[in-house]
Amino acid sequence: MENGVSIVEGEGVADSVAVDVVEGEGVADSVAVDVVEGEGVADSVAVDVVEGEGVADSVAVDVVEGEGVADSVAVDVVEGEGVADSVAVDVVEGEGVADSVAVDVVEGEGVADSVAVDVVEGEGVADSVAVDVVEGEGVADSVAVDVVEGEGVADSVAVDVVEGEGVADSVAVDVVEGEGVADSVAVDVVEGEGVADSVAVDVVEGEGVADSVAVDVVEGEGVADSVAVDVVDGEGVADSVAVDVVEGEGVADSVAVDVVEGEGVADSVAVVVVEGEGVADSVAVDVVEGEGVADSVAVDVVEGEGVADSVAVDVVEGEGVADSVAVDVVEGEGVADSVAVDVVEGERVADSVAVDGVEGEGVADSVAVDVVDAVGVADSVAVDVVEGEGVADSVAVDVVEGEGVADSVAVDVVEGEGVADSVAVDVVEGEGVADSVAVDVVEGEGVADSVAVDVVEGEGVADSVAVDVVEGEGVADSVAVDVVEGEGVADSVAVDVVEGEGVADSVAVDVVEGEGVADSVAVDVVEGEGVADSVAVDVVEGEGVADSVAVDVVEGEGVADSVAVDVVEGEGVADSVAVDVVEGEGVADSVAVDVVEGEGVADSVAVDVVEGEGVADSVAVDVVEGEGVADSVAVDVVEGEGVADSVAVDVVEGEGVADSVAVDVVEGEGVADSVAVDVVEGEGVADSVAVDVVEGEGVADSVAVDVVEGEGVADSVAVDVVEGEGVADSVAVDVVEGEGVADSVAVDVVDGEGVADSFHFVADGWQDSYVHEQASLKTRLPGVDVSGGSVVDALV
Repeated sequence: MENGVSIVEGEGVADSVAVDVVEGEGVADSVAVDVVEGEGVADSVAVDVVEGEGVADSVAVDVVEGEGVADSVAVDVVEGEGVADSVAVDVVEGEGVADSVAVDVVEGEGVADSVAVDVVEGEGVADSVAVDVVEGEGVADSVAVDVVEGEGVADSVAVDVVEGEGVADSVAVDVVEGEGVADSVAVDVVEGEGVADSVAVDVVEGEGVADSVAVDVVEGEGVADSVAVDVVDGEGVADSVAVDVVEGEGVADSVAVDVVEGEGVADSVAVVVVEGEGVADSVAVDVVEGEGVADSVAVDVVEGEGVADSVAVDVVEGEGVADSVAVDVVEGEGVADSVAVDVVEGERVADSVAVDGVEGEGVADSVAVDVVDAVGVADSVAVDVVEGEGVADSVAVDVVEGEGVADSVAVDVVEGEGVADSVAVDVVEGEGVADSVAVDVVEGEGVADSVAVDVVEGEGVADSVAVDVVEGEGVADSVAVDVVEGEGVADSVAVDVVEGEGVADSVAVDVVEGEGVADSVAVDVVEGEGVADSVAVDVVEGEGVADSVAVDVVEGEGVADSVAVDVVEGEGVADSVAVDVVEGEGVADSVAVDVVEGEGVADSVAVDVVEGEGVADSVAVDVVEGEGVADSVAVDVVEGEGVADSVAVDVVEGEGVADSVAVDVVEGEGVADSVAVDVVEGEGVADSVAVDVVEGEGVADSVAVDVVEGEGVADSVAVDVVEGEGVADSVAVDVVEGEGVADSVAVDVVDGEGVADSFHFVADGWQDSYVHEQASLKTRLPGVDVSGGSVVDALV
């Protein structure tokens, strides 16, 4: 079947199935969507193949044999030559299998020779499975994600293969045979030639195995010939297992982390291999056979040739053994031919620890302070590294697991060249942990390549957390603040990155899982060239989460290649969420605001993208699944060339969802290549939905408004496309299946040449109201015979 859609043998099969093949030579030699044998199979299946030569030689989506299989399955193949020789998504044999399965293959030559996602045989299998293959030549010769045989298997499985030549010859993630196996499994293979010849993550046979397993292979040639993480045979095994292989040639010929056979084994296991040639020929961390063994195990191998021929940390057979084990091997040729650390059964370590490294060259090749496992541990921990060249290539302060741990933790790195390539402060797991945590990195060249502050898991954690990175070139290539899992976590979290070139290549603020989390979270990235290549604010899972979340990216060239604000899963989540991207060239290549799953979620969500060239290549606002979700959602894209290549607002599944949804795309050339507003499945959904596309050339190549399945859906739906050439190549309004659907539906297309090449209307129960429009529609759409029946019959 070529360019076909088959819907076979079921009741209510495929409420919405759309296949769009658009604008290319030889686009989509074979596109097939089969929806087969079930009740309510595939509420929404969409395949878009867009804009390329020979795009998508074979794209197949099969949704087979189940009730409610695949509420949403989407495959997008976009913008490239020979993109996606074979893309297949199979969703098979289960109830509620695959609530969301998405495969995006985007922007490259020969991207994704083979991408396959199989979701098979279970109830509620794979609530979210995403495979992204993006931006490279020959990226991902083989990417496979298998989620198999269990209840609630793999709530989130993500494989990202990004930006490189021949990246990821083989990446496989298998999640197999268990209840709640792998709540989060992520494999990232990023930015290099031949990166990751073989990366495998196996999560097998247990309840709650591997709440979080992450393997990152990043930025190098031949990085990580073999990286394997096995999490096997236990309850609650490996709450967090992370292997990072970063930035080098031939880095990490063999890195293995085995977490085996225990309850609560290895709450946190991390292996970091960073920045060198032939770094770490063999790095092994084994955490074996105990309850609560190894709450934190970290091995860092950093910056050298042939560093660490053999590094081994064994933590074995005990309760609460080794709350914190750290091995740092830093900066030398052939440093540490053999380093072994065994730590067993201690408490009340270090009532007071202070390390001062001051005023010298090469001072403190390795400074580590571990404060572990006692009541009232470390009333004061301070590390000051001041005034020198190459001072403190690695400074780490860990404060872990106690009541009243670390009333004051301060790390100051000040005034030098190459000061502090890595500064990390971790404050973890206690009541009243860290009343004040401050990291200041100030006034230097290449200051602070990596600054991280983690505040985690406690009541009243971190009343004040501040990271200031100020006034320098290349200041802060990576700044991250994580505030996680507690009541009253982080009353104030602020990250300011100000006044420099290349300031803050990556700025991330995560506020996660608590009551009253983050009353105020602000990220300001201001006044520079290339400011903030990536700015992300996540506010997740709590009551009263984030009363105010604001991200301002202002006044620069190439400001904010990626700005994302996620507000997710809570009551009263995000009373105010605002993202302003203002006044620059190439401002905000990607701006996304997601407000998801709660009562009273997002009383006000606003995204303003204003006054620039190429402003906002992608702007998306999703408001999903709650009562009173989004009383006001507004997206304004204003005054620029190429403004808003893609603007999408989705308001979905709730009572009183979206009292007002407005998308305005105004005054520019090529404004809004794609504008879509979906209002779906609720009572009183969308009292007012308006899309205005106004005054430009090539305005709105595609404008779609879908209002579907509810009582009193869409009292007023209006789409105005006005005053331009080639306005609205495709305008579609679907109002379907409800009582009192669409008391007022109006589509006005006015004053242009080639206006509205394609119109498509579908609705139940209101066709006759359009009979009076026949004369005017006949003049607008020459050749359409509306004399013998309703307008809808003629148009459809």
